[in-house]
Amino acid sequence: MHPLALIQLAPPKLAEAKLAATHLTAAQQSLPADLLGDYTFRTICIGAAGIGLVAGTLGAFAYLRKQALLCDVVAHASFLGVLVAFVIGSVIAPDDPRNLPLLLIGAGISGLAAVHLVNWLTRATRLHGGTAMAVVITCFFGAGMLVLRHITDTPYPRKGGIGSVLLGNASQLTSRDVQAICISAVIVLVTVAIFMGYFAWFSFDRDHAALMGVPVRCIDAALYSGIVLATVIGINAMGMILMVALVITPAAAARQWVRSVNTMVPLAGFLAALGAIIGTYCSMLWQLPTGPIIVLVLVAILGCSLVGAPTVQRWRTARTARTASASNTAPFHEQVAAS
Repeated sequence: MHPLALIQLAPPKLAEAKLAATHLTAAQQSLPADLLGDYTFRTICIGAAGIGLVAGTLGAFAYLRKQALLCDVVAHASFLGVLVAFVIGSVIAPDDPRNLPLLLIGAGISGLAAVHLVNWLTRATRLHGGTAMAVVITCFFGAGMLVLRHITDTPYPRKGGIGSVLLGNASQLTSRDVQAICISAVIVLVTVAIFMGYFAWFSFDRDHAALMGVPVRCIDAALYSGIVLATVIGINAMGMILMVALVITPAAAARQWVRSVNTMVPLAGFLAALGAIIGTYCSMLWQLPTGPIIVLVLVAILGCSLVGAPTVQRWRTARTARTASASNTAPFHEQVAAS
């Protein structure tokens, strides 16, 4: 073969070699051991697990109080708070208008305002709880869309992607965000551990707790603040729409397995954290959006709980019946010795 032909064939061969090396690198990065050692994966995984732990723990109380829609109210109201905080940050600190603590403060204030507005509407008007929540959701979300349009039409610095709070973007989590999430998780978990009895008592029978001298208004404010905090810290990663699933779905799954509040609350937090870790791993492995995958994993856990928990319960009942039958048919002296 002529030497010029070899020179002409060399670039395609080199391109094929580079392409093969690229595929090999991608395959090696998809291995579990290599992925677990990746810094981005560890950051997103720790942040998502912390968000899930807080959301699942406090979501159990919202589930017991039949206030699942309240999380939806907080999420939609937080959208307005985040955007207003961004506008204020653009004026106060134009170099860093998307400072996470500032955005969280704005979202928290907006979420608490929405919760108190719902409570006021149910007490001062003839609107029922669900109707009041629907009214507040539409008002706050509509105002948030107007502020978003204002941000889009105005040359604010670093405004690109501010609308991602609707669906979230876990890849934007930084080490500072993870630190804030971990600190919030520690505060919430310590508070729940200390006041667990009061929270459970208040969730089941508010009137009886008030008669026994329990400060129901303080407990109510603490629970609402915790739910707002759990929703707000996850908006940046999960988005306001998907945070509702992260708060309620683990509690619904945990309720299928246990009957005690003291067991249900930590189990809901564990299932939420587990779903966040599995969802983060699958999203990084298959290059898919993190938030939707986490929600699908949690839905799968709920589906397995709905199917598996009754089966396990029937098996336990049958086993108990067999044990009781065996003890009743045993000889008299063996029954006396067992008693």
